[in-house]
Amino acid sequence: MLNFTFYFLFAATLFNICAGSGEVSATQCRDNRRDLLSHVLDHIELYEQGCNTQSGLGKKLTTLQETLLEKLNKFESQIEKLNMNQAVLLAKINDFESRFQAVQAQFSSLQEMLRRIRRPEFKKIGSKSYFIENNLTVNWFEASCICCRKGGHLADIESEEELSAITKIIEDKTYWIGYNDLETDDIFVSSATGKKAAFLKWASGEPNNSQGNQDCVTLLNRKHMDDDCCRTSSRNFICQL
Repeated sequence: MLNFTFYFLFAATLFNICAGSGEVSATQCRDNRRDLLSHVLDHIELYEQGCNTQSGLGKKLTTLQETLLEKLNKFESQIEKLNMNQAVLLAKINDFESRFQAVQAQFSSLQEMLRRIRRPEFKKIGSKSYFIENNLTVNWFEASCICCRKGGHLADIESEEELSAITKIIEDKTYWIGYNDLETDDIFVSSATGKKAAFLKWASGEPNNSQGNQDCVTLLNRKHMDDDCCRTSSRNFICQL
C-alpha cells in the first residue's frame, strides 16, 4: 500500500509540473505522463498479484488447519470409543470369571455328591472320603490298582488331625497308604500327586529300608508309619477319593 500511494502522489505531482512547465513540449509531457502511468499501473498489478497470492496461501493454510483439526477430533473420538469398549470388555471378562468360578464350585459339589452316590463304600472321615479294606491283603501295587478302579487312590495322610481321625475307625492291622520313595531313596512322595509327603510320622527306627527294598509306606499300630517291601509284602489298604 505504501508503494502504491507513493507512485500515485508522484504521478499527480509530475502531471502538475508537466502541465505548468513551459520548457517541456506538450508531446514530451504526454509521453512522460504515459510512461509514468504505465509504470504505476504495472506496480499496482504486481501489488494486486502479491495480495492475491498471499490471500490464496492464507486460504490454503486455513483449509489445511481445519482439515487437521477435523481429523484430530475424529481420532480423539475413536480413542474415546476404544476406551469405552475396553472398559465394557473388562467388565464382561470379570463377570465371566465370576460366573465360571461359581460354576466350578457347583461342579465340584456335584462331583462330590456323585462320588458318594456311586461309591457308598467310601466314608467321610474329617475332610476326606476313605475306603478301608480290612479283609483283602495285597501288595502295594495291587492295592494302588484297586483304589484306582474305585475312582480314587491310595490315601495321603497329610496331618496329625487326619491321622487321628482315621485311626479311630481302622482295626489294629497294617495298611498300605500312598507314600513311597520308589524314584529317589529317602524322598517320599504321594503316588497320586507326585508331591513330597506333607506328613510322615515314623515308628521308632523307621524308615530303615531293610534289605534295600522297602520303598512303600504302611500305617501300623493305628498311629505310626513304616517302610515296607512294595512287591512281596501283603497288607490291607486305605483308599481315598
